[in-house]
This record gives sequence, C-alpha cells and structure tokens, in this order.
Amino acid sequence: NQTALAQADASDAFFDDSYVHEIYLTFDNADYGTDGWYATLYESHANDADDPYFPASFSADGVTIATVGVRFKGNSSFNANSIKKSFKIDFDEYDEDNDELVFYDLKKLNLNNGFKDPTMLREKLFLDFAGDFVSAPRAVHTKVYVNGEYYGLYTAVEQVDKTFVQNRFGDDEDGNLFKGAASDAADANDDFGSDLTWLGSDETTYYNNYVLKTNETANDYSQLVTFIDTLNNSSAADFPTNLEPLFDVENGLQGLALNNLFVNLDSYNGSAHNYYLYDRDDTGQFTHIPWDTNESFGRFTMFVSSGDNPLELDPFWLPTATRPGDDEERPLMENLWANDDYNNNYLCYLDQMLDAGFDETTMEARIGELANLIRTDLYADPNKLYSNAQFESNLTTNIQDGRDTIYGLSYFVQQRADYLQSELTNYTLDCASLAITDLSGTLFINEFMADNDTTLQDPDGTGYPDWFEIYNAGATEIDLQGMYLTDDLTDPTQHAITQSLTIPANGYLILYADNDPEQGANHIGFKLGSSGEDLAIFNTDGSTLIDSYTFGEQTADTSEGRCPDGGDTWTFFTSSTPGASNEPCGTAPIISTVSHSPTVPAASDDVTVTAVITDDVTLNSATLWYSIGGSYTAVTMTDQGSDSYTATIPAQADNTTVTYYLEAADNESFTTTEPANAPTSAYSYIIGYEAPTLYINELMADNDTTLADPDEADSYPDWIELYNPGSEAIDLGGLYLTDDLTDPTQFQIPTGLTILGGGFLLFYADNDTEQGDQHTNFKLSANGESVALLGADGLTQIDSVTFTTQTTDMAYGRQTDGTGDWGTMCEATPGSANTGICTSGNYVIYLPIVVNP
Repeated sequence: NQTALAQADASDAFFDDSYVHEIYLTFDNADYGTDGWYATLYESHANDADDPYFPASFSADGVTIATVGVRFKGNSSFNANSIKKSFKIDFDEYDEDNDELVFYDLKKLNLNNGFKDPTMLREKLFLDFAGDFVSAPRAVHTKVYVNGEYYGLYTAVEQVDKTFVQNRFGDDEDGNLFKGAASDAADANDDFGSDLTWLGSDETTYYNNYVLKTNETANDYSQLVTFIDTLNNSSAADFPTNLEPLFDVENGLQGLALNNLFVNLDSYNGSAHNYYLYDRDDTGQFTHIPWDTNESFGRFTMFVSSGDNPLELDPFWLPTATRPGDDEERPLMENLWANDDYNNNYLCYLDQMLDAGFDETTMEARIGELANLIRTDLYADPNKLYSNAQFESNLTTNIQDGRDTIYGLSYFVQQRADYLQSELTNYTLDCASLAITDLSGTLFINEFMADNDTTLQDPDGTGYPDWFEIYNAGATEIDLQGMYLTDDLTDPTQHAITQSLTIPANGYLILYADNDPEQGANHIGFKLGSSGEDLAIFNTDGSTLIDSYTFGEQTADTSEGRCPDGGDTWTFFTSSTPGASNEPCGTAPIISTVSHSPTVPAASDDVTVTAVITDDVTLNSATLWYSIGGSYTAVTMTDQGSDSYTATIPAQADNTTVTYYLEAADNESFTTTEPANAPTSAYSYIIGYEAPTLYINELMADNDTTLADPDEADSYPDWIELYNPGSEAIDLGGLYLTDDLTDPTQFQIPTGLTILGGGFLLFYADNDTEQGDQHTNFKLSANGESVALLGADGLTQIDSVTFTTQTTDMAYGRQTDGTGDWGTMCEATPGSANTGICTSGNYVIYLPIVVNP
C-alpha cells in the first residue's frame, strides 16, 4: 500500500535537509478539460470560497500516491506576478477514512513559493532556529515537477494539524487546535483580528478570528474563551495563578521573543494572525505554534511606525494602528510583560537566543551552507520570483524592491544582534530561574533493550516491553521531573516526565518504553525500534541535551550498554543488568555465521556444524547442543583456527528432525547462545527431506478494492496465491512463507492446511494470524520486495519471486500457472487459473466464485 513507514517520526526522512528533495505532481488532462490544471486551480483559489482540492498523482522520495488533492494556497503570495504559486497537498483528500494514505506520516504538505524572499531561506532559517526553543513546523527545500517538467524550487513546510501535535506532544493527543486567522466566512477586516482580545462570553463571536482545525464537529470554543477571558480580565495579583493552568507561559514568551528577534511581524506580534494555539491533553495548557514565517527578517512592516528602523525594533515593541482611531491591542504581549517575572523571563529568552546562534558568525555559516545547497536548483528555476543576482546579493546585502528595503540576511543578523545586545544592557536581568543545572557527565543512558522477548517482564502489566536504564554518576539524588525523553533527536520534548522520578546517587532507574504512560511514571510514551534509532534525555528547558545514543540493529533479548557505567564504550550484553551495574566490563562471546553441511543430509551423512566465535578475552568453552526429539546432547566444538569452530552430529534415520543450538562461555562469566533465546528457538534440518512441488503463482501487494477479506468486513488485505501443479493434494502444514529472505521461517503454515491437486490456495498477507490459518504474520510492500515459500526444514527454497513497485488493485503473476514470466496481470484471478500478463493499459478485475478450494 502507498503508506508511510511505521514509526511515528517517519517523515524525518523527508525533512532531511542535507539535500534538495524532488516532488512530482501529475495532473491528468482528462480531469481539467480545455481550461487545464493551472487555470482551474487559479480560478478556484481566487473566487471559490470553498477553495476545494483537485486531483493529481504524487511521487516523492520513492513514495507514489495515485490520487492526492492539490490546490493553490496563500493570500499575498498568491497574488505575486508569477505563475509560480504556492501549493497545498492533501494526501487523503479522496479517501479520508484510509489512515494509511499518507506521505511518510504526513496527511498534508505545504509547498511555498518564496514570496518576498530573494534568498528562499528566510522561512527555513526562522523555523530551524525556532525549533530549538518551541514546537515549530519543519521545512526543507524541494524541486517541484509538474507533468514531468521542472516547475520551480519550493520550501516544503510541515502542516500544523493533528499529525503535527501528536508528533510533538504524544500519540494520544486529541485536543482542540485553533488557527489564528480569519475564517472563510469572515470579511477582509477580520484578517488581522486574531489578537486574543476579550469579545465577551458568546463563543460565536470568536468564530471569525479563530478557526478550529481539529474536532470540528464538536465545535467547542469554551476553553479558548476561558483562556482569553483569563488573559484579559484577571487582576494583576491573580494573573499568574489563573493563567498558568491554561497557557504555557514560558512557551508563549519564547514565541514572542522569536518574533521580535527575527522581526517576524506578520505574526501575533504585528498583524495578529499566522499562529496556532493547541490545547494540550497532557497538560491542559494552550501552547503557541508559529506559522507562515516567510516574511521574517523584517519583510513585513505594515504596523511599524513611519521612520522607525525595523533593525532597531524595541524588545517591547507594540504595533502601531494602520488607521486613525484604531487601537492595536495585544493582550498576550502587554499583560505578560506587565508581570515582573514574565517580563524578566522574556528578556532572558531574548538573551539566551542571542547566545544560542543568533550572531553573525553562526548565522552566516548556516546561510552559506543552505545557499550552496539550493544554488544550482534556484538558478535553474524557470519561474523564480527574483533573479539569480538578487539571490546572491541578498544573502549578505540589502537590495531594493520598489520602495521596500530587503535586508541582506547576514547584514540583518549582525545589525539586529548588535542592537539587542546593547539594549539588554539597560535592564537588570535575573536569569537564574531559567538557568538549568548542567547534568551532562552526570546522567547517562546506560543500558537498553530494544527487542525484549523474554528478559524483563512488565512489573505493572503483561508482556515484555522495551526498556532502558538511566545511571546517576553524581554524589546526590536527582529527580527527573520536568526533563524530557525522546527516540527522535529532532523532537526533544517527545515525552515529558511530569511526575517525580528519582535516581539515588550512583544509582540506576529502569524506564519501560512501551508507549503506555498511563501505567505509571516510569512508562514512556514511545517504543524503541529494534532496527535502530536515537535515544536521548533532555533537560527541563526541552532543548539542552544531557545524553544520547544512536544505536543500530538489535538482537532479541540482548541489551546494549556502557561499560564501565557512564563510560564511552558501548557493548552488547547477552546477560543484561537492568537496574544494576554493567560491570565487570567485558564483552560476551559473539557467535555468527552458523551453518551445517550437507544442508539437506541423507540418512548416511554425518552433519558438520560450523560457526565463527569471537571474544575479547579467553573463550572457556564452545558447545554444540543437538536433539532428535527429546533432551539435548552436548558435543564439544573444536577450534579450527581463525575463530572457526566445528562439531559433528552423527547420522540419523530418514525423516528425522534434528534441532541444534550453540553455546559459548568465556573467563569473565559471560555466556552466549545462538539463537539468543535457545533452546526456545533453534536451528533444524530434516534427514532426506524432499520438498513438494509448489509455485507462488500470483500476488497483489496493494489491494484496495479487488478482493475482500473473507474473515473481516470492509477489509482488503494483500494476498498471495499458491499453485499445486500435481494431481494429488499436498499438506502445506509445516512449510514456511516469508517476505524477508534473511528470516526464512517468518511464517509457518499451520498443520492440516491442504491444497488440492491442480488447485490454488490464497494466503492473506495482513499481519493478523488471529483471523485464521490463511492469514500471515506479515504484509506485502507495494514498493517492492521478495516473497518465498520454503520447505518444512526452513532451508529448502521451493519457490520465490522478487517484484518492484506495484499499482493499486493490479495483480502480479505468472504468464501461465506455475511457469513463464512474471508481470502485471490483465485480470486478477485470486484462487483461479491465470489468464496471462497484460502489456496494454486495458486491465480488468476478475473475482472468482471460489477463493479457498
């Protein structure tokens, strides 16, 4: 299926800004008639209040979606004198109930055209910097192709929606998200009206200026009205006590400081729009989220008094009314600043930001890095809004655009930083309350297990969750409350520790990464990925890293940890030590490259088992354990040199199933078994095994409407068809199906399942074995992969097929049952004879009456 990766932060791959991405949009002329796609989108955005989406196909970063919704976006940017308009893409516009219809994990994506920005860097620079302090959308540059032609260089910006808030604040978040913007029903005078002024207790009076973006059916504005009431009408004495349960004040102060720092005035600070307020479920507080920041670096000056220099915007600047008699109220700014503590903290945040990279040297290096990245593609942009010369010049130098001065990026930073640093010397600041204790070198991620099958059981529930251990190397107890844990370094506040969790001096704390924080304070709101990812702890400011580790692929029931505790060296432990010291240090023996010969032995054959066994110290023993159905027999393995060890299993009778595993122990008391959870899992072979003749005959890896699941209503799973060319029925029990050739025994077919002579049998690849014997424990990938059928020995490959990217509701099969080339089928024939590969576009779907003979 056209889906994202499984993990919550799959879109990190798209927002990798080490290269310029590519997006392909294809508009089918049949959908647009003589007007064409551009005129249709233009007329709709300009004149249709509903501003609907229109169909196009989408492809980017190896993901193809057959039909997405596309429309133009923007107000001023839309009216730019260029055909290069900004786009908004809705990936599930035409199937909103399909939760898997996403680009990575994104439901929507914005493609911004670089309006009022010759460098095409302003929005990216602001959002990257802001992301170190507040939850800000991510941005990345991408080339956009329309109908196969390069259309232009765009800034792709993450949509602030339910996906965004769940990514930032937790998978269970379902609060109300409001956009500070005029509603579609409002008139032009409402466009700059989202100023958080009190309009009375009637919720409807807020509809025109605050657009509810989630839970629209409930249409509940009560909490927003309560917040605005508290913000405007609390007494000075009661203001903090009343406000803080409803609003994340420190987040708000940081957001206001960022807008002032970057002179980003097309925001709450200036135009009183272009922001979001999200009512978090976990804290009950509204949090401020920036939006539409392409006019930062002083590009929007509508509310700046004539003659004032935007580069010297006062820290406590307030907008000037644009019409006589108007009063530009900004209660969020004015009332927060009127409180001495909040006023002090606001200035401290400005001071922190100046020290955290808003300086000429740091920003000039980043500007140069990004400019070098996009230069070739910007030069080649056939529809760019500014010239190549303006791009180059404006990286450093002011240029004129009519009567407007467009500040050079590095010039702006140098001038703005110098002014604010000088201005802050006029205030007596107490930033100690915002200062955080440096715990780097004191708190360590010390050990973890990302594939816990049998090692450590959940003390508060059932099962075996992933876990990790924090070590306190200090001489005093440390409480983790207020700190943050994450498995994504781009999202440092992923899991907030909201309750007291103490670690004694030189002590250890186990945390369960089971994505079930309701079980208790030591249960974390994410799981670990056994294929590898980040693991980090951040300090109470949500941006200062205390410790992190990026790990690779993990083995079941094997932990990885520091040795010694808190040290720089990481090693694997087959005997994990959760909640205790990892010392004495050492590495357990490593057993790899296990094989036996002959692979399919006859009754007269002794079988030689070979393995590579390595260790950092002396290996005391290497043992082969084998069984022919009862207890295991030990055979000492012989060192053949070069870390190769062998042992022999004596010949057995035909049809005997032999299982075996290996064990190695060293002089530091470390023991390793292979497989890791042996003897629960073990290697095996069958004497004289002869696999039956069967074929993988047909499959569908993107079944949207073709074949319904017979065991689940309204479900259309991937499917695989097997074919028996013989005249006799074959019992499939004990054979294996897999979509991972490195895991040949991935799915064992249950005993008693037969396929008739000359018959066909379907397996539903839906990762839901509880539905029945024909449902596998894996799904197929529409992006292409391999599928194999293996014998009961788990070694003999009976048949396999490797396929590339698949098309929705198109089957892939053999030209003739059991033989011939593979290709896209003219007709899908699940459970029946194939009718041949189709080379034209005239595909039909054929549904047989009987699918499970």
